[in-house]
Amino acid sequence: MLRVTPSKNADAAKQYFGKSMVRSDYYSEGQEIAGLWGGKAAERLGLSGQVDQESYFALCDNRDPKTLEALTPRQKANRRAGYDFTFSTPKSVSVMYELSGDQRILDAFLEAERETMREMETEMKTRVRKNGRDEDRLTGNMVWAEFVHFTARPVDGIPDPHLHAHVFALNATWDETEGRWKAGQFGDLNRDAPYYEAAFDARLAHKLNALGYATERAGLSFELAGVPQSVIDKFSRRRNEIEKEAARLGVTTGEGKHSIGYRNREGKKKGKSKPQLRREWNEWLTHEERVALATAMGGKPGGGGGAGSVIDASQAMDYAVEHCFERASVTSEKRLKAEALRYGVGSVLPDAIDQAAKGKEIIRRERYGEMLVTTRAVRTEELQMLGFVREGRGKVDPFGKDVEKVGSLEGEQLNAALHVLHSRDRVVGIRGAAGTGKTTMMKATVAAIEENSGQQVLVFAPSAQASRSVLYKDGFKNATTVAQLLVDEKLQNQAKGQVLWIDEAGLMSSKDARSVFRLAEELDSRIVLSGDYKQHSAVARGDAFRLLESEAGLDIATLTHIRRQKKSDYRKAVEAISTGTAKGAEKGFELLQKMGAIVEATGEQRRRMLVDDYMDAVGDGETALVIAPTHAEGMDITADIRDELKQKNRLGGHECFFKARRNTHWTGAQKGDARNYRAGQVVKFHKAVAGARKSKNGVRGTSGGYAKGESAMVLKQEMGHVIILRQDGSQASLPLDHAERFSVYETRNLAVAPGERLRITENGYGKVEGRPGDNEHRLNNGDIFTVEGFTKKGDIKLDNGVVLPKDFGHIAHGYVDTSHASQGKTVKRVFIAVGDESLKAANRAQWYVSVSRGELGVKIYTENAKELKAAVQKSPERMSATELLRGESDAAPKKRKRLDMRRIGRYLKDRMQDAYDAIASRGLWQQRVIQQKEQHYDR
Repeated sequence: MLRVTPSKNADAAKQYFGKSMVRSDYYSEGQEIAGLWGGKAAERLGLSGQVDQESYFALCDNRDPKTLEALTPRQKANRRAGYDFTFSTPKSVSVMYELSGDQRILDAFLEAERETMREMETEMKTRVRKNGRDEDRLTGNMVWAEFVHFTARPVDGIPDPHLHAHVFALNATWDETEGRWKAGQFGDLNRDAPYYEAAFDARLAHKLNALGYATERAGLSFELAGVPQSVIDKFSRRRNEIEKEAARLGVTTGEGKHSIGYRNREGKKKGKSKPQLRREWNEWLTHEERVALATAMGGKPGGGGGAGSVIDASQAMDYAVEHCFERASVTSEKRLKAEALRYGVGSVLPDAIDQAAKGKEIIRRERYGEMLVTTRAVRTEELQMLGFVREGRGKVDPFGKDVEKVGSLEGEQLNAALHVLHSRDRVVGIRGAAGTGKTTMMKATVAAIEENSGQQVLVFAPSAQASRSVLYKDGFKNATTVAQLLVDEKLQNQAKGQVLWIDEAGLMSSKDARSVFRLAEELDSRIVLSGDYKQHSAVARGDAFRLLESEAGLDIATLTHIRRQKKSDYRKAVEAISTGTAKGAEKGFELLQKMGAIVEATGEQRRRMLVDDYMDAVGDGETALVIAPTHAEGMDITADIRDELKQKNRLGGHECFFKARRNTHWTGAQKGDARNYRAGQVVKFHKAVAGARKSKNGVRGTSGGYAKGESAMVLKQEMGHVIILRQDGSQASLPLDHAERFSVYETRNLAVAPGERLRITENGYGKVEGRPGDNEHRLNNGDIFTVEGFTKKGDIKLDNGVVLPKDFGHIAHGYVDTSHASQGKTVKRVFIAVGDESLKAANRAQWYVSVSRGELGVKIYTENAKELKAAVQKSPERMSATELLRGESDAAPKKRKRLDMRRIGRYLKDRMQDAYDAIASRGLWQQRVIQQKEQHYDR
């Protein structure tokens, strides 16, 4: 594990590490050892060997330790002294080191940490600001002080084993170009910390394997094979203490938990030597645990290795590519390599992964000081999607050539309708900001298309909530999902020669857009896209709607006049935010603050104020919506609302508990890796898997016999297989090679009482009492019902007459939505919770969607208005492969550069790429042309 923590100032750096240079009693007791200097910059300063307090304090004060003169040119109050890079071993390694006394483990740890620091040093930079320049320069040197500790902070006076090192990098680096010392630019190292963490773990696991200790992956890191979980838990009292407090406070992020640990820690204790501690630790173990540890430590040098099959660099990179590019068209090379290292921990090393990342399928480009990557498959997907729109321009007859009036529409709504009716393009678009009356325009336009062209308009949306709930309620009774269109042959036959209207198109991925376009070409259908790409985008890769306008020239009409908000000050704030710019988000925030909509309070008081206001609105008979950016904060507020409802006797006194499932939302790559599974998880098949067979031991094989909708429980994972318990009581091996056909869920107990608001979290069916024959009733993801009571069998009775089976599983309390779940909803009043732990989830899209739900009013409850204001200005846009290869993206800042021959060369190369793109798009499905282009471009 690696944590990066900036120092607040010189005094803080002196206070924390100064004690480690004078407390000889700590060294003698074996809980710490003397610090050592490291780094090329340390050598330049003449520092080597043991860290001395005088030199360390001088560097903290930005002074040369030899001359005591100012080191870097800028000296200001509260100057950041440096960064603490804390490297920690997995708990099983710490325990094994202490109880075995194997000094080779310490040597392996130090080697892994120092190799990783040297790798980080090669990436060290400094800022360049001379002559109007604004860039970073690689220096490749650092100075650091390494302090090694062996125990965690005490719990009840006794520490747990915890082998870790604080490597404090001082804020100075030598700039060879300018010939002087300057402050370091640590931002990139901090950003890339997940990669360096994975590289450290990979090195440490490899070295331990060479010593004879087998390793197995655990979460994002690894543990020693054979060390019982009971031992890991027993010696993790400090972690358990922090987790317990985090659960009480609703804290879920690593930063938040680190803060809890810092605030609530006990002081280090003197008086117990390492032998004394080891005797006490040994007494905590059972006989069985001692035997297990003895077995785990009994390897021979070179005889370790991973507990599972060996993974080579090519396999690890294949996994990383599949995982990273499922939900992003472009990612950083460091993130790609980090995923590969985590997947192959114990089998692969950073150098091998670095070579694998340069494979032919991966396209690399440096942008804004960072190496970014995409793949040829992603690029081809975008070429085909963009090519369909380009090729379809001016190729069809208008729906209504002479139509000038559409129902009772006026102004921009009429212009948008006429834009569709008069268009000669195969694909036409409408961008409607939230609350601009897009649904009214859509209804009138659909009617006009069908009346004037004789074609039927079939309506779809990317999500079940947007199609079967929102669109259904708006009058489009046959609306369904894009996914249903792509697999339903009957629906496809109905769509031949007709019009496919896709609403909420901003939620459609590039992959789905390409699939829809392919289908439209086969069916000779036209397409209308409507939505707002400035709200939330697809979970899967590619912001298709935005890309089609910016790169394919999709002709789009816009609706900007907001009608939802009834009060002018509220409406002006939403209008500013709806521009989708940082300046608009900032202006909207200031307008909301001016009208008193921003409430600043801390902790329980903040939640209390929100709950009181929500209860008042509901009590007045108004529709109300509570939005939280994260599920964790939403659960805290839900608990407070339920407590209030109980006090007001609005929830029945009799609660029943049900097993509620929560989707892990793993990628296909994660679902295909057996090591990710844990006992008690639930697997549900959303597509059938045919062909049952049995292996010799009677366990059904991985290909066999699963019906759509079938669920099973995970029993264990072993030797690359996941053993599940099926509903008929038989055991089977989960078909990991069909990961696209199932989802994986965690389960928890959910208390439900009469009067409860319950949200459906996945499509399914309930039963209608009293209805003869087929009494199934469809339930859509996002639907909210009130619980009337329970049947004698323990099923849930809903207020619409539907009975929900007790084992349905896909339920949650319906009081708080995330902004994603709220998109498309309209209420009288909206209440938004953004605690410190939710700030990372805040951005322009989340802000826009959340604030724009209300008609009469909005209130935002935050712990820090200044930080929230900064957070909501962040762009949510993801770079596309097309933008990466052209070097253009709104998602990253543009820097001015001098015009030189290299830039001219890049310009000509980009224009050549444009020409090849145009050739490829003329024959959209001619893969041979695309392949020739790629081969030529490689040459």
